[in-house]
Order: sequence, then structure tokens, then C-alpha cells
Amino acid sequence: MYETTRGDLRDYLMREFGDPDKDADLYRERSPLTHVSKIRAPLLILQGANDPRVPQSEAEQVVKALRDGGKIHDYHVYEGEGHGFRVTENRIDSLRRALEWFDKHLRHA
Repeated sequence: MYETTRGDLRDYLMREFGDPDKDADLYRERSPLTHVSKIRAPLLILQGANDPRVPQSEAEQVVKALRDGGKIHDYHVYEGEGHGFRVTENRIDSLRRALEWFDKHLRHA
């Protein structure tokens, strides 16, 4: 993640986790990829294509691990969006997707 994150957020990662070369074990331990195999609930991922905090390439690694692990998931990318959705149509669509997801996976749980 350090390599794909923009500069100012790299500074944040350095403050929180240390140098990725010297503290690789900490980065690995904190990585969502390390823990994908533990996911038991269906997972909905809604991603902004221009998200500076969670680059699309990072989300796609998680999606691949979910798929490879046979985990129930859905993944949707919103073009032109960042970390959070600003375009009204995308906000409505993301809420609709979330409600449908909850209805499908929680209503009869």
C-alpha cells in the first residue's frame, strides 16, 4: 500500500507504522490481505476509482483474494469518485446497493 499511496498519505503511514522496509512485518500484519481468509460474512465493496486513501489496485487485491477464497462478495467501482462519493447519482446508487445487500444477506439471517 505504501508504494501506491500518494505522498502526503505516505507520511501518515510512516508515522503510524514506520518505515515499510524496516517494519515490513507490521505492515503485513495490518494488511487486510493478511486477514481475508478470516472473513465469514458476505462483503460489499464500493470503491471510488480515484480514491487516494484506498487505491483501486489495493481494493482489487482484496477482491481477488475474496474470489480465490470462495468468499461471498460484490465489488463496484464508481468512476470519478474518491474516498467517499460526491456525485448524487453515485451516492443514491451506493445506498441502493447497500440496502439490497443487507436485504439479501441479513433479512433472513
